[in-house]
Amino acid sequence: MTTTSTLLTPEQLTLHSKIDNMQLAYKTAELNPYLLLPQLSQFVSRVIQADFDVYMLATHYPVKDYLGWLGLSFFAPKQTASDELLGYFATEPNHRVAFKPGLLFTTNNQTILIDANDLLQDSKLLDIVGKVIRNRHLSSRWLMTEDTSNVTHNKYRHQKLKFDKQIIITGDYEAIQNVKFILPSLSKLTCDEITEADQITELKIETVTAFNHFMTYYISQHKLEIDLSIEQTQNILWALARLIEEQSWFSLDLSYLKRLLSRLPKHFIASDVELAVQDINGFNSSSRLYNFEQILKNTIKVDFSGEVIGQINGLTVVETALAEFGEPSRITANIFVGEGDIGDIERKSDLGGNIHAKAMMILSSFVARVFAKNIPLPISSNIVFEQSYHEIDGDSASLAELYALLSAISNVPIKQNVALTGAIDQLGNVLAVGGIDLKIEGYYVLAKLKSPSQVHHVIIPHANIGHLNLSSEILNAVSQGSLQIHAIKHVNEAAHLLTGLPAESETEVSLFDKVREELEHYGQELEHSRSFFKKLALFFRKSG
Repeated sequence: MTTTSTLLTPEQLTLHSKIDNMQLAYKTAELNPYLLLPQLSQFVSRVIQADFDVYMLATHYPVKDYLGWLGLSFFAPKQTASDELLGYFATEPNHRVAFKPGLLFTTNNQTILIDANDLLQDSKLLDIVGKVIRNRHLSSRWLMTEDTSNVTHNKYRHQKLKFDKQIIITGDYEAIQNVKFILPSLSKLTCDEITEADQITELKIETVTAFNHFMTYYISQHKLEIDLSIEQTQNILWALARLIEEQSWFSLDLSYLKRLLSRLPKHFIASDVELAVQDINGFNSSSRLYNFEQILKNTIKVDFSGEVIGQINGLTVVETALAEFGEPSRITANIFVGEGDIGDIERKSDLGGNIHAKAMMILSSFVARVFAKNIPLPISSNIVFEQSYHEIDGDSASLAELYALLSAISNVPIKQNVALTGAIDQLGNVLAVGGIDLKIEGYYVLAKLKSPSQVHHVIIPHANIGHLNLSSEILNAVSQGSLQIHAIKHVNEAAHLLTGLPAESETEVSLFDKVREELEHYGQELEHSRSFFKKLALFFRKSG
């Protein structure tokens, strides 16, 4: 087992080098939309072949632009009121009331795209659209209300309109299921088939080529004042890959793309895209600014230099209704003679979630496996996120909590210019976590302000290397040496960075050796106290 971490280079911290290697190739690569949008491409083919009269397309973002780019001609009404879509009654000069067909019947397109949420917001519209789909016609009598039904019927000139078009009902999966529940006939008409729109795609020459072509189409359709260059496409791909925390995949979310482009100037560069991404994440939100100010003013205590026993900087992601950002959190551990319990104060105070509780159990199991395989632990401990006043959940602090505990047991201090994140398993493997970009960036913003002359270190799981898409500020800091990012596969690899001691060694004193020495000392104290109480109990029995 390796005991050293991997020091990451700037090229490993973002996908730019991967795209740069593709640049010459994708200029001449053949366009193949299917490779970018395989599921939507097949869906469009089925609609064009007219396999069904109605289709259901599950997606969490609007797909109209993708469908148009793939060659599907359709009508997507902007107005979804019943009279606009289906039709309405209008009084003619002869005082008779005639029916005027709505957009569903007057459009020349054979395919109509309707949002499931729009149907669910209007029960009358949903009911009648269901009848139209099922019966393949509309009777104007279906639109009669209680007010109009009381009027003499001979004033009305009713119509029965044939409906020979295809309908695509699109929306998130839950909305589509609700529509199906209200209109059970849809299951039969669609053979109970729901197509899922593409959410992500792999970053490779063919998909980058297709995406670049789509972006040209998108900009033209929306009349955006952007002359898109290859470099600008790469910067957009960086933002879309960062959204899903990947270097080898990128998001196809058109809602996010729209939000991103709305924040960019005509001749945007990489820094403009970074600022737009920060704005979307809530970089300037009141919650982030306030939290950071509290740390800078020491109202919330976080150390960025020096050494402290039983204290470590864990990296967390804070999520509010309007913002998402990373920040360090001070984690401490306290030990005392006991029965081997590792207490989770967050859980005891109802501030810890179920996943965090599971992570603490895994941590306990690892400690028992390494230090108490044959004899019970003679200590108990408490671990806590200091000055946290909201629920803590997730397993990404497991590695930090483990080292806070080992430091408290061994009396070996932890370097406070090091922060870390990572989940662990019972065997000590360090596992991938989420929010890795936000955690590193949030930590470094504070670290450079609190201790500008210090070289700061961040420890992350090795499995997270392929998830990094860090800002240019972090890349510059790594290049200049003011920040070092280390990747580890096993908990042992973090020991030297945190304490200056190896976790295990046959040639020098190790951290685990010191832990075992202290545990042996506590064991002797525990045995001594037990012996004393046994003698005391025996004395009282004899006296009695």
